[in-house]
Amino acid sequence: MNYRLSCGESFADVHLRVIPVFEQIVQANYEGNALIVGHAGINRVILCHILSIPLSHLFRLGQNYGSLSIIAYEKGQMRLIAMNIPVSHKDVRLIGKEKGTSDFGDNEYLLKEK
Repeated sequence: MNYRLSCGESFADVHLRVIPVFEQIVQANYEGNALIVGHAGINRVILCHILSIPLSHLFRLGQNYGSLSIIAYEKGQMRLIAMNIPVSHKDVRLIGKEKGTSDFGDNEYLLKEK
């Protein structure tokens, strides 16, 4: 996790750069929603942080192209609601805080087909 290509970052470097910014975004939006778009490596580092998984295991987490992960922040704790959900802009839209039933609980995001 400390290996770096010349002029590149190791995953440990990424963690040191990304996690403070991620936590700032969470704190700035603790009563609302935030969308963070990132590459698989960045996403895996954030997920490892949330799940308290060592960075040495980050490739155990699947991150397909264009997938969605949902993280809840409640009572000062982060919780992974769903990970690596396949999303196609043609057939799925995200609706925030809409009441209804979903695989993610009554008060979470609801994925709805068009």
